[in-house]
Amino acid sequence: METWRGLLEVHVLPTIIKPIGICSVKGVSEMKVVKPDFIVAGGMRCATGWIRQCLRDHPNIYMPQREPHYFDRNYEKGVDWYLELFSSYEGEKLVGEKTASYFHYRDSPFRMIDMNPDVKVIVCLRDPVERMFSHYSMHAQTDETLRNQGFLESINSGSDFVNWSRYAEQVENFKDHIPEKNLRFVIYEDKDIDPTLSIQDLYTFLGVNPLYKSPSAELRTKLGQFEHNHWFWRTLSKIMLHPRAPLFFRQLYSEIRPSSSASAIDEEIYKELSIYFDDLPLLEELLGRKLDWRTRKYVTA
Repeated sequence: METWRGLLEVHVLPTIIKPIGICSVKGVSEMKVVKPDFIVAGGMRCATGWIRQCLRDHPNIYMPQREPHYFDRNYEKGVDWYLELFSSYEGEKLVGEKTASYFHYRDSPFRMIDMNPDVKVIVCLRDPVERMFSHYSMHAQTDETLRNQGFLESINSGSDFVNWSRYAEQVENFKDHIPEKNLRFVIYEDKDIDPTLSIQDLYTFLGVNPLYKSPSAELRTKLGQFEHNHWFWRTLSKIMLHPRAPLFFRQLYSEIRPSSSASAIDEEIYKELSIYFDDLPLLEELLGRKLDWRTRKYVTA
């Protein structure tokens, strides 16, 4: 297996992953300076990577691959630093970016509209216990303490995973700053039912051709819970789902990847952890819809 991995890393990766060129500030100044028309703002482990890939597929949309983190931890670097990240823009109708942590940073919506009063914002929300488990699985790969504790103990011992899954306060914050017509909340589980329809709805919201069919809509685009919990598939997916890998790599990986159950979490864990999410009735009120989440049935109104 080590020989197989070595061959991939030495001979295959260099042919599909090219170095990224960094444009100089001078180069940026010679172009039309653009500000993002839209931002995918979160939440963490809520399919924002899939949304970004599907939006990037559209011929009328430009998005950089990296997460700028401008409106949270890089704001002090200034707008010139931020706009340099869009220097590869080639005249597409819309420019956007995705940083999944914006949703959880209180100042980010104010900073967004201060930059562009008409900016559109997309936020995706997921069953809070599922989101926590996905977040935990990702971090446990490199954190021995988390691995030894296990999911339930890690949550109950006090962690930020809970705060990142309590959505009502953040939703209220975004609704207070972003006009309703420019704010779209997506439910992760709706995407699972009909991914093509979900992404076409976002095309409509952004004002580009909604009939375009993203080749990534039905594909895996990023490592998920299954990959984080299986060494072989985690290793393979890092190559096959690399952002600059050919489309047919994602197509092939999506074909060969074993199907996994909707949740690896025991029902009793849902019931126990639901005590952290008494904000769900308020969230439903803010969104104007009922949420068919497993966690929700254990939270009394």
